Amino acid sequence: MAPTDHQALNPRNVSSQVFSLLSGLFQIWDNELAKVAKSWSIQCKFFHNPCTKKRYACIEGHDFLGENVYVGEIQSTPKQIISSWYNESEHYNFENTTCSKICGHYTQMVWANTLTVGCAVSNCPNLLGHSAALFVCNYAPPGNEKNYSPYIKGEPCSLCKRDDCRNNLCHGLPVPMRM
Repeated sequence: MAPTDHQALNPRNVSSQVFSLLSGLFQIWDNELAKVAKSWSIQCKFFHNPCTKKRYACIEGHDFLGENVYVGEIQSTPKQIISSWYNESEHYNFENTTCSKICGHYTQMVWANTLTVGCAVSNCPNLLGHSAALFVCNYAPPGNEKNYSPYIKGEPCSLCKRDDCRNNLCHGLPVPMRM
Protein backbone atom coordinates (compact mmCIF):
# COMPACT_ATOMS: atom_id res chain seq x y z
CA MET A 1 0.00 0.00 0.00
CA ALA A 2 1.55 3.26 -1.06
CA PRO A 3 1.81 6.00 1.58
CA THR A 4 -0.42 8.20 -0.54
CA ASP A 5 -3.19 5.62 -0.16
CA HIS A 6 -3.40 6.14 3.60
CA GLN A 7 -5.86 9.02 3.27
CA ALA A 8 -7.92 7.17 0.67
CA LEU A 9 -8.29 4.27 3.06
CA ASN A 10 -9.94 6.35 5.73
CA PRO A 11 -13.18 8.04 4.75
CA ARG A 12 -13.55 9.48 8.25
CA ASN A 13 -10.46 11.57 7.59
CA VAL A 14 -11.42 12.53 4.05
CA SER A 15 -15.22 12.72 4.05
CA SER A 16 -16.29 13.29 7.64
CA GLN A 17 -19.10 15.53 6.42
CA VAL A 18 -20.86 12.46 4.99
CA PHE A 19 -22.19 11.60 8.43
CA SER A 20 -22.48 13.60 11.61
CA LEU A 21 -20.50 12.29 14.56
CA LEU A 22 -20.74 13.54 18.09
CA SER A 23 -17.58 11.80 19.19
CA GLY A 24 -15.72 10.89 16.01
CA LEU A 25 -11.95 10.65 16.25
CA PHE A 26 -9.46 11.35 13.53
CA GLN A 27 -7.91 7.95 12.79
CA ILE A 28 -4.14 7.76 12.60
CA TRP A 29 -2.31 5.49 10.17
CA ASP A 30 -0.46 2.75 12.10
CA ASN A 31 2.42 0.99 10.35
CA GLU A 32 2.27 -1.93 12.80
CA LEU A 33 -1.39 -2.53 11.96
CA ALA A 34 -0.47 -2.28 8.27
CA LYS A 35 2.21 -4.96 8.81
CA VAL A 36 -0.37 -7.26 10.42
CA ALA A 37 -2.70 -6.60 7.48
CA LYS A 38 0.09 -7.36 5.00
CA SER A 39 1.17 -10.55 6.77
CA TRP A 40 -2.43 -11.76 6.53
CA SER A 41 -3.17 -10.58 2.99
CA ILE A 42 -0.11 -12.32 1.50
CA GLN A 43 -1.54 -15.63 2.70
CA CYS A 44 -4.44 -15.12 0.24
CA LYS A 45 -7.10 -16.48 2.59
CA PHE A 46 -10.53 -14.89 2.38
CA PHE A 47 -11.45 -14.98 6.04
CA HIS A 48 -10.49 -13.03 9.13
CA ASN A 49 -7.06 -13.35 10.69
CA PRO A 50 -7.54 -15.48 13.84
CA CYS A 51 -5.02 -13.41 15.81
CA THR A 52 -7.39 -10.41 15.80
CA LYS A 53 -9.67 -12.22 18.28
CA LYS A 54 -6.90 -13.38 20.64
CA ARG A 55 -5.70 -11.02 23.32
CA TYR A 56 -2.31 -9.45 22.42
CA ALA A 57 -1.75 -12.07 19.69
CA CYS A 58 -1.19 -9.71 16.72
CA ILE A 59 0.70 -6.75 18.19
CA GLU A 60 2.13 -6.06 21.60
CA GLY A 61 0.09 -3.33 23.27
CA HIS A 62 -3.15 -4.01 21.36
CA ASP A 63 -5.41 -6.50 23.08
CA PHE A 64 -7.77 -7.19 20.16
CA LEU A 65 -8.06 -5.77 16.64
CA GLY A 66 -10.92 -5.01 14.31
CA GLU A 67 -10.54 -6.17 10.72
CA ASN A 68 -12.16 -5.68 7.32
CA VAL A 69 -11.33 -8.06 4.47
CA TYR A 70 -12.29 -7.61 0.80
CA VAL A 71 -11.64 -9.59 -2.38
CA GLY A 72 -11.60 -7.49 -5.53
CA GLU A 73 -10.25 -7.23 -9.02
CA ILE A 74 -6.49 -6.74 -9.32
CA GLN A 75 -7.07 -3.19 -10.60
CA SER A 76 -9.41 -2.23 -7.70
CA THR A 77 -8.40 0.98 -5.96
CA PRO A 78 -8.47 1.70 -2.21
CA LYS A 79 -11.17 4.31 -2.84
CA GLN A 80 -13.39 1.68 -4.52
CA ILE A 81 -12.92 -0.70 -1.60
CA ILE A 82 -13.67 1.97 1.00
CA SER A 83 -16.74 3.03 -0.99
CA SER A 84 -17.95 -0.56 -1.04
CA TRP A 85 -17.60 -0.84 2.73
CA TYR A 86 -19.14 2.58 3.28
CA ASN A 87 -22.13 1.73 1.06
CA GLU A 88 -23.08 -0.92 3.63
CA SER A 89 -24.38 2.03 5.68
CA GLU A 90 -27.71 1.68 3.87
CA HIS A 91 -28.16 -1.67 5.65
CA TYR A 92 -27.45 -0.31 9.14
CA ASN A 93 -30.34 0.63 11.44
CA PHE A 94 -29.00 3.18 13.91
CA GLU A 95 -32.04 3.05 16.21
CA ASN A 96 -31.71 -0.64 17.08
CA THR A 97 -28.03 -1.18 16.10
CA THR A 98 -28.81 -3.95 13.62
CA CYS A 99 -28.00 -4.73 10.01
CA SER A 100 -30.59 -5.83 7.45
CA LYS A 101 -27.73 -7.22 5.35
CA ILE A 102 -23.96 -7.15 5.76
CA CYS A 103 -22.85 -3.87 7.34
CA GLY A 104 -20.04 -4.78 9.75
CA HIS A 105 -17.37 -3.36 7.45
CA TYR A 106 -19.13 0.00 7.57
CA THR A 107 -19.64 0.01 11.34
CA GLN A 108 -16.01 -0.95 12.00
CA MET A 109 -14.79 1.74 9.64
CA VAL A 110 -16.79 4.51 11.37
CA TRP A 111 -16.49 3.22 14.96
CA ALA A 112 -16.01 6.41 16.97
CA ASN A 113 -13.53 5.04 19.51
CA THR A 114 -11.22 3.45 16.95
CA LEU A 115 -7.98 5.45 17.01
CA THR A 116 -5.69 3.78 14.46
CA VAL A 117 -5.92 1.96 11.14
CA GLY A 118 -3.46 0.09 8.95
CA CYS A 119 -4.21 -1.58 5.62
CA ALA A 120 -2.52 -3.66 2.95
CA VAL A 121 -3.28 -5.36 -0.35
CA SER A 122 -1.83 -8.47 -1.96
CA ASN A 123 -2.36 -9.87 -5.43
CA CYS A 124 -3.38 -13.50 -5.16
CA PRO A 125 -3.01 -15.79 -8.20
CA ASN A 126 -5.75 -18.21 -7.10
CA LEU A 127 -8.20 -16.71 -4.65
CA LEU A 128 -11.74 -18.05 -4.88
CA GLY A 129 -10.82 -19.70 -8.18
CA HIS A 130 -9.28 -16.73 -9.99
CA SER A 131 -6.63 -14.03 -9.79
CA ALA A 132 -7.74 -11.36 -7.32
CA ALA A 133 -6.58 -8.71 -4.89
CA LEU A 134 -7.07 -9.26 -1.16
CA PHE A 135 -7.50 -6.01 0.80
CA VAL A 136 -7.18 -6.09 4.59
CA CYS A 137 -7.58 -3.24 7.08
CA ASN A 138 -6.93 -3.62 10.80
CA TYR A 139 -8.34 -1.23 13.41
CA ALA A 140 -7.45 -0.49 17.05
CA PRO A 141 -9.18 -0.46 19.33
CA PRO A 142 -11.70 -2.66 17.57
CA GLY A 143 -15.33 -1.71 17.06
CA ASN A 144 -18.47 -3.71 16.37
CA GLU A 145 -19.36 -4.33 20.00
CA LYS A 146 -22.78 -5.94 20.22
CA ASN A 147 -25.63 -3.67 21.32
CA TYR A 148 -23.54 -0.49 20.94
CA SER A 149 -23.79 2.11 18.20
CA PRO A 150 -20.65 2.92 16.22
CA TYR A 151 -21.13 6.62 16.97
CA ILE A 152 -23.59 9.04 18.51
CA LYS A 153 -25.57 11.19 16.10
CA GLY A 154 -25.35 14.87 16.78
CA GLU A 155 -23.15 17.91 16.58
CA PRO A 156 -19.63 16.93 15.44
CA CYS A 157 -16.90 17.13 18.09
CA SER A 158 -19.23 18.07 20.94
CA LEU A 159 -17.66 15.36 23.11
CA CYS A 160 -14.04 16.27 22.37
CA LYS A 161 -12.00 16.74 25.55
CA ARG A 162 -10.18 19.82 24.27
CA ASP A 163 -10.73 22.32 21.52
CA ASP A 164 -9.29 19.88 18.99
CA CYS A 165 -12.02 19.80 16.34
CA ARG A 166 -10.78 19.90 12.75
CA ASN A 167 -12.85 18.82 9.74
CA ASN A 168 -15.59 17.60 12.12
CA LEU A 169 -13.25 15.11 13.86
CA CYS A 170 -11.54 15.15 17.26
CA HIS A 171 -7.75 15.44 17.00
CA GLY A 172 -6.83 14.21 20.43
CA LEU A 173 -8.49 11.94 22.91
CA PRO A 174 -12.21 12.55 23.45
CA VAL A 175 -14.15 12.05 26.63
CA PRO A 176 -14.21 8.25 27.21
CA MET A 177 -17.65 6.81 26.56
CA ARG A 178 -19.71 3.76 25.78
CA MET A 179 -22.29 4.17 23.05
